[in-house]
Amino acid sequence: MKNLIKVSLLFFFLAFVFLILIKILFPSEKEKILRLVEEGRRAVERENLPKISEILSPDYLDAWGNDYYRIIFLLRRNFQIYDEIKVFLPLRRVVLKPPFAECSLLVRVFGRDINYGEELIYSSPFLLFFIKEDKRWYIISAKEK
Repeated sequence: MKNLIKVSLLFFFLAFVFLILIKILFPSEKEKILRLVEEGRRAVERENLPKISEILSPDYLDAWGNDYYRIIFLLRRNFQIYDEIKVFLPLRRVVLKPPFAECSLLVRVFGRDINYGEELIYSSPFLLFFIKEDKRWYIISAKEK
């Protein structure tokens, strides 16, 4: 009887590990987009423009008329003004419409201005739009909700 319990526990443990490995090795499209959003958040906090440029589509154009090059310019300028940028994305919802996707976020960005201390840089509900090209997702547009 004890051997049967041990075998059963071992089986359930192995099944659980197998499911976790499948989830890590083969993420869903929604998980890929959420990971990309998280990579973008970290890249902004670390002021990593090369990583941000990898995430943005070269065809990027947002609701304010900013294209790929203008966004990179604006980020570079903000990185010069603010230190210790922190990005908070508490709400995330992804809707897939292949080859496109839409991610609804609540975005709050804080930064330490060299002259004035910490301040809220941006806070608003936000929509990010993605396109899948060459088996990768890219941010193609953004707008306030």
